[in-house]
Order: sequence, then C-alpha cells, then structure tokens
Amino acid sequence: MNAIRKVLLSFTLIGALLPAFAVAATTPDTDFTDNSDGTVTHKPTGLIWQRCAVGQIWDGVSCTGNAEKYNWDSPVNPPASFAGKNDWRVPNIAELQTLTERDNYSPGINSRYFSDVKGEFRSSSLSKNRSIWFVLFGLGYTDTSDRSIFNVGVIRLVRGGQAIDPLHDEYTPTSAFADHGDGTVIHKSTGLIWQRCAIGQTWTAGACNGVAADYTWAQAKALSSNAANKNDWRLPTPNELATIVEYQSISPAINSIIFANTPVALFWSSTPYALTSLHNAWMVDFLNGSLGHRPKDNRYKVRLVRNNPILTELAASAINLQANAFSAVETSAQFTGGIAVNGANYSRYLSHPMQQGDGVTVSGTITPDAKHIGQQADIIVVGASETIKDPQAIITPDDCDLQKGEWTWYMNTKRNNLYCNWSALPGQERYCHTPKSATAQAYWQLWKGNPYELAALDSVTLAKDTPIDLTISGRGALYQDDVDYYHKHVCINFGYRLKDGTIVFNRDSINFRTD
Repeated sequence: MNAIRKVLLSFTLIGALLPAFAVAATTPDTDFTDNSDGTVTHKPTGLIWQRCAVGQIWDGVSCTGNAEKYNWDSPVNPPASFAGKNDWRVPNIAELQTLTERDNYSPGINSRYFSDVKGEFRSSSLSKNRSIWFVLFGLGYTDTSDRSIFNVGVIRLVRGGQAIDPLHDEYTPTSAFADHGDGTVIHKSTGLIWQRCAIGQTWTAGACNGVAADYTWAQAKALSSNAANKNDWRLPTPNELATIVEYQSISPAINSIIFANTPVALFWSSTPYALTSLHNAWMVDFLNGSLGHRPKDNRYKVRLVRNNPILTELAASAINLQANAFSAVETSAQFTGGIAVNGANYSRYLSHPMQQGDGVTVSGTITPDAKHIGQQADIIVVGASETIKDPQAIITPDDCDLQKGEWTWYMNTKRNNLYCNWSALPGQERYCHTPKSATAQAYWQLWKGNPYELAALDSVTLAKDTPIDLTISGRGALYQDDVDYYHKHVCINFGYRLKDGTIVFNRDSINFRTD
C-alpha cells in the first residue's frame, strides 16, 4: 500500500530555483511575521531574518548595543545558535536587497522590524570583477565596492531559502525560465512574465533585433504593448527588475540566453525615489546590476512585465490498477494548478506559512491524454495533512514526501465540497471539517490510502481541446476556505480515473502550511 501511495502522490522538484521575491516596491508590515524571538519571517520570500545586526543583542523588545563591522576577509562568527536554530548565514545580494524599503529613506528598511543601523550591509556575493555586493539601507542603493577598500560592512543574518553558492552559482539560470515561444518568458521563481526584448527591439526568428529605444520616466510609465496578444504590460517595480539581474555576469548583467541582445544600459523602474520623488526614480544599471536612482528627465531603456494570472504547470503521471496490482503508464495529459492567498497570483507552493483569517483557494485544470478523448472519467481529488512540529520549518517544493512524517489522508467526494480544517474531529471521524451546512456528506472524507476505495468528486466525458476546469469559475475549486486551523502542512493532488482502472494525476503536489 505504501508503494501505491508513493506512486499516486509522489513529488518531483522543479529545478533549482531562487526564492520567490516580493513584487511590491515597499516592505509593509503585512509582509512580515514576528516570530517573537528576535526573528521575522519575510512572507513574500519565506526567508527568516534576525532583527538585529551581528554584534547587537536582542533583549526581547529591541536591539541594543553596536553592530560589528566587517571587511571581506573578516571571519563572521555568529552565535552557535539563535532562536533555537544554528543554520544562520550571510545573505547573498539577491536575498539582502529584498528587505530594501523603496518607499522610504534613512532608513530604507522596515523600521518596525529591523534596527536602524547606519552603513553598508555586506552580502556574501562577489561581482564578476570580484567586488563585494552590498546594500546601503540608509538610501536603498544596491552596489559593489572594491574589496581592498571595503572595511565598514555590517551584517544581518538569514536562514532558509534556496541554497546557492553566491560566488559561483548563477542567480538566474536558464532553467529558472519557461519560454512561451512568443517573445515572452515566465520567471518560475516569481511567476512574472517578461518581454525578452527591450522596447524598440523586435522579436523575430528567435532573437531580439533592432535598437532599443530611450524614454524619459514619464514616457516609460505611459508605454503600452500588445506583445503576445496581451495588453496588460507595465513598467516593473525596482524589486521586480532586480529579480532578473544575473550577478555572475557583467556587460550585460542578465541571462543573455533568455534576454538576448540586452543593451548594456540603465533601465527604468516604475517607482519614484522617496527622498526626491518629484524629480528622481529608481533604475537598474545592467552594466553590472547595481540599483539606484536618476533624474526622471533622463532617457533610459525599458523592459515590460506582466503578472501571471494563470496556474502553474504541473508534471503528470499515470498508473493502471488491475487485480490488486498497478503499473506505471505513459501519458500526454497536462496539468496546471496552484494556490492563491487573499486573491494574489497562483503559485504551486507557499514557502511561508499562511496566517489565521487568510483566504485560500486551490485550483487546477486537466487537459486529458489524447488517447482518452471521448471516454467517461471520474475526477478524483486527494489531500494529505500532517501537524507541523517545528513552527519555523520552511516549506520547499519537495516537502510532500508522503513516505515520511505522520500524514492523515482525505478524499473530496462531492461537487462544491471545499471546506476542510484537515483535522479529524471527535464524533465526526469520517469528515475533515465540522460541517458548514446540514449535509455532512458534502465534506472531505477520510481515506485509508487504498486507490481501489478512492471515491469520485464528479464524472465527466473527456473532450478534445476542452480542459477540465477545476476553478471557481469552472466546475468549482479544488479547495477554498478561510484559514481557521493551526500548524498544518497540506498537500493536494488531483486527476481523473478511467473505467479500465487508469488513473492520471499531477505528480507535483500543491503544497502549503499554516501557522
């Protein structure tokens, strides 16, 4: 039975991706969770930060004492353990600059959660010419400094996120993007869709041709585009634009396979510089990737971006059940799916925990295997839940290993059956949630993991070019509720079952947790 579970709900990691960075130009209080131990969790990235700089002391209320200063060669000796964890490290530059408050200055950081320490904050990253990357949180700059003169660096430690070697690994590898074949790509770690060419260039014959145009900031803000038959293109925020900087490259500091023929030039962002907002705006210099501000009347390049309103692609698998045995079979079926919190964009998993009262929606679509068109099929939806023992654990895409941990299994057995607190309650062991209506059978039922006993959510006839739409506007979402349960980690899989016992399902589980 464990083998069947493993096949039915197995999980494959999608590449080595960078953390999903914030797409807003500021870091509001709502972006952070105070862990009440001198650390905060940055919800857009899932990273956990120490509130004090190295050398300061957390007294339970605030940071006291002076921050220590480091040059590049100075060893960093953080406490062996802080907040019960011993895996603290110096952040790389892509991580460090996500804390920059673009809508403020002196300090250019959220002062409610972080101590106002003056000076340059050192990262663990070196530029292509071996200079040190740093963030000046007083003004919000991101830049480099020659190692021989860098001797005043302050350090703030971090844990979690995708482990990379900041001296050698690419920050934006080609595998981190999916090519749409129309001159646009999606950045998997952020969900943002980018035009591959700067404005003025033309995407033809698989390349950006022509000369990129120059615009004042006001002209750049007013630009429109119908690239890839979409009309919601816009100027990126500085934090968004920084997510496509390749810190291991120079001239240009960008992935030149994905963004071919990028000019070595400054590119506008959408955000004015807070100190002189009437006159200056943020920009990124793709000579080396530095981020600063310039007068709005200057003329620079533009690359447009749009949000990704669609669901994430999920890998598909299939098995055939016959006479108490099963075998893997090939399939051409395609799946998309994801989780959205409080109406935000969908993503396959959440690296940070949801909070009480957050509204969550899990949706999906299934494009059937061409061999199955015209057949009757049962829609099946399965959830697995476990109690989180480490409240500061960080969720990663491969955390739905259902052979580890203590999981409780559920199956969704009726249309519009959305609600679940993922806890079997006394006297209602069959159901996942205290009924929100008079019909208890309308809710998720416990499942013992036997695929032969898997009840169907619905029955459909598989049609050509007509995906099974498991969204609110389609046949109904896979799951929708306001979070009112604590310390749960949930993985959801879905698919369809044919009369001959073939089950086609998403191998990549949709994955989230709650505080």
